[in-house]
Amino acid sequence: MEKKIILKLRSRRVEVSSDRFRYDIFTGSYMPGRISGDMEVKPEVIEFMTEGLLRIEGGRCELSYDESELSGLEGSKTLLVFDESLPDTLTMIRSGAIKVTMVFCPGLRHVCRYDNPLIPFELTLMTHSLKNSLLVDGRLEIDYTTELAGGGRARTRLTAVIHDANPAEDTDNIIV
Repeated sequence: MEKKIILKLRSRRVEVSSDRFRYDIFTGSYMPGRISGDMEVKPEVIEFMTEGLLRIEGGRCELSYDESELSGLEGSKTLLVFDESLPDTLTMIRSGAIKVTMVFCPGLRHVCRYDNPLIPFELTLMTHSLKNSLLVDGRLEIDYTTELAGGGRARTRLTAVIHDANPAEDTDNIIV
C-alpha cells in the first residue's frame, strides 16, 4: 500500500549540560543540572506541515517527506522506517544536504555520523521514550537527547501526526 499523507511536525528542543541547573522542557522548570548560557534560555519550538508518502509493504513501514527551510534542513529528504511488529524501534535516514542515519529505541544509545555542508561530526543519541501509533491513529512521539562529540547536549521531544491527503479516495482509511 502507498498513500499520500499530510504530516504535521512539532519539535521542542533545549540545550542542556550536566552541572548546576538545567531547564526541564516538559515541566517548564529548572532542575539539577545547568542550561547552556543564561538562565532565561527558552526551548526552541519548530512546527510545520508538509506533504509526504506512507508506504507499507511486507510489514515494513516507510514515511518520507522533504525537509523545509523552517527545520533548517532545506534540501534534505527524511525517511522514517519501522517494522509493524517492532513499532518501538524507528530508524530515521536523512539524505541530500544533510546525511545521517539515527536509530531510536527506548534505552538505546546510538552513535552516528552527521554529515552537513560545513563539517561532519559524531552525534550520540539516547532515546528516552518512543510512542509509535502511526498505523493506528497517525501519531508518533519521540523523546531523546543528542550529544555532540566534545560539545553540548540537547533534549528534544518530536511529535509527528499524519493525516490522509486524499480521504475521499480511500475507503480503508487507517490514518486519523
